Amino acid sequence: MHSDGSRRSLEDVLVRLEETHVALTTAFFPDTDIPLIEGMVFSRGEEFETLSGNPHVVGLFVPRVGPTGSLLAVRGDADRDQLDHIVAHELVHRLILQAFPRLPVWVNEGLALYLETVQVRNKGVLFGAAPRDELLVANYGAAVSLAELMQAPGSSLHGPDGHRYYASAWAFMHQLILGENGRYYRRLSAALRALQEVERTPRGYAEALAAVYPERTLPEMEHAMFAEAAWMYHMGADHIVAMRLARVSVEPVTAPADPEYIRGLSLQLLARLRPDYLLH
Repeated sequence: MHSDGSRRSLEDVLVRLEETHVALTTAFFPDTDIPLIEGMVFSRGEEFETLSGNPHVVGLFVPRVGPTGSLLAVRGDADRDQLDHIVAHELVHRLILQAFPRLPVWVNEGLALYLETVQVRNKGVLFGAAPRDELLVANYGAAVSLAELMQAPGSSLHGPDGHRYYASAWAFMHQLILGENGRYYRRLSAALRALQEVERTPRGYAEALAAVYPERTLPEMEHAMFAEAAWMYHMGADHIVAMRLARVSVEPVTAPADPEYIRGLSLQLLARLRPDYLLH
């Protein structure tokens, strides 16, 4: 991890990144590891905003940059909770790529949304807090139906109506994990394996889910998706899963950076995000 800021701010990001990684692998991705992550922490928010081109973005993984194959770029002055969610979300995508490489995009994004609100505490870890934007969309009926979600191409999640698909993807994973007071959690890995192996059609997904949850129908799952969202929104509460987990001990080692290496890395980052800057 590289930074132009203080040693303390850099070490804080490193510790939170490692704690989140341990929590996710222990609870949802056992025996799954991801390649080494390299990152840059920008202490000046205006520099990061110029790079990202979006004042609302606080962190992102940029592919094909650096020797590890991707670079985590984060805004050092960002809200801590918001930054933690972004980092956790992107970590989940990398874990999914290793454990379930053929998972449909809508399942991949739904699981990342569900797990991005992970909270690491002294004696354990908490999962299940609803992402507020997706909860709002799901509660007010703007989310797409389960059938629409299953037949949507991956590009739909990143189009102008993407928020409608993301809300349904999150609601689907939420009920799949916490349905019946968490009774279905133990079948999650089996469901993910089944969903990545079948034909990518509504019929294929329905057959995969029926094989893992024979006692449930798709209409029942869809009802649970939006009923849970409505309950959480109107009660102002979340359905939280708590797991006991020994807190990892992380002691970062810091050293002066190599200016030439940082310059080369920065040029690669600019080439990926703002190639227009290199023309000036």
